[in-house]
Amino acid sequence: MHTASRRCLRGGSIAVMGLMLSSLIAQTPHPAFEVASVKPAPPQADPNTGSWSPPGRGRFTADHVSLALLLHLAYGIDDSQIANKPAWLETNLYDIIAKP
Repeated sequence: MHTASRRCLRGGSIAVMGLMLSSLIAQTPHPAFEVASVKPAPPQADPNTGSWSPPGRGRFTADHVSLALLLHLAYGIDDSQIANKPAWLETNLYDIIAKP
């Protein structure tokens, strides 16, 4: 098979996979909340005492949690997937109440 034909075939395969993936993502329900309260945690809040309710089960609450932890809970993203992560992503803590 010629090199140009291989490139065309590979490009077509990638395009088809992209379309399939985008249709899967479009069908995945995303959590939605009618109202949410996000407030900075008190200055004396300890990140080691943070707690949260399981996501995806209606009402969501979280106390003394960082944005890095919230990204992990919401999207399954871990620290290694965040490039050039600012320090405040771990150090600023928040209290959250969200109702569907």
